[in-house]
Amino acid sequence: MLARYDRRRRPEVTARVLGVDALNRASMVGAAPLQALRAQATGLLHDIKPLRQGLMLLGMAHGGRRSTAVPATPPEAPKP
Repeated sequence: MLARYDRRRRPEVTARVLGVDALNRASMVGAAPLQALRAQATGLLHDIKPLRQGLMLLGMAHGGRRSTAVPATPPEAPKP
């Protein structure tokens, strides 16, 4: 049961971890042109309301949709 849960959740969790890692690395870049590019991209993410809202939903739900297909917590193991 937990193996199935792991298989279903792993791609989403991996994508989130890689996305957060990329954002963290981008925030540490010291080169001025890359800082300017990061500031521009961040500004666009903030200024384009549908994009901003979609990203917020992605951060709070499964793929931007509220779904019960894959619960955020693993199912409880059956009682012996």
